[in-house]
Formats: sequence, C-alpha cells, structure tokens
Amino acid sequence: MHGLRLLLPPEELEEDGSALIRQAEKFWLYQIAVPIDRIAETDPPVLIDGSSEAYDDWEPFADRFSAMCVETVMSENSLCGDWGGWHRERLAPDATYLEQSLTPIPPLIVPGGQENANRWYAGADVLVREDRSDRESEWGWLYVRTLTREALDGFRAALPGQWTETVDH
Repeated sequence: MHGLRLLLPPEELEEDGSALIRQAEKFWLYQIAVPIDRIAETDPPVLIDGSSEAYDDWEPFADRFSAMCVETVMSENSLCGDWGGWHRERLAPDATYLEQSLTPIPPLIVPGGQENANRWYAGADVLVREDRSDRESEWGWLYVRTLTREALDGFRAALPGQWTETVDH
C-alpha cells in the first residue's frame, strides 16, 4: 500500500540536478518533481525518482502538473477522513459492482506507463480508488471514501470482505 505524500512548503523545495522536488512520499521511497528546464510552462510535466530499487533516476510520471495535483488530492482523500481510509484487497467479483453501480472516472495520470494501474469510480456520496499497482496482490486494492457513515456501511455491505481502516495518516 502507498504511504502519505508530503507536499513540501516553498522553503523546503530543493533542486536535484535537473529537477525541482515538490513532493516526497512519507517514508522517502520516492520523490515527485518538475523538470527545471520546463518550470516556467503553464502546466509542465512531472517526474518521479524512487530511491528504492524500483527507480534509478528521474523518470516521466505525468504529462501535466495539474493532473498530478488532482490525482494527489483524490488519492489522499481516499486514504483518510471521517468515513474514508478504508481498504481491502480487491476480489474478482468486485469489478461487476464497480462497473455497474458506480461511474468510472477517466484516468488523470498513467504513472510509468502502467495502463489501468489506478482506476477511479464515483457514486452518490462515495469515491473509490482501485489500485492495481501492487504486484503482490492478484487483483489489487480498493480504497473508499464516503461523505456519510451510511454510505460507507452501504458500500461495504455491497462489497463484503475484510475491510481495514488506514490509521497512519
């Protein structure tokens, strides 16, 4: 599962070679940056650098800074809050419910060219992130955020299983 992303305040922004770092994952597994030579653009591309074995250097992450910002807000929102921060491993039958009962949201970013790594769904009072980037899980993970406790209870009743609250945020 992915940890909280820390948006760096202006005084902590730093240059790393050809990139201006603007975000870091909670455990410093990766950093998000904008290429220095494109910083003046209205909506520049975004790069990722993971200090883990997954990445060796800056790689393309998102085509547009604005799309990455919206994706960040949606992702963090699905991880925490009064009626959010619930997740469980995705099961094969979940696809039918997600596709028939909720509205798919077109992808904002395709990190590392991983088509369908993250899918989003929305419904009345519910936002769901389907994360397929974890290679340890056959079907990926579901993260849910709702506006009310009743909506959370209804969603979890529609997709039963071992739901766990995320509490590290």
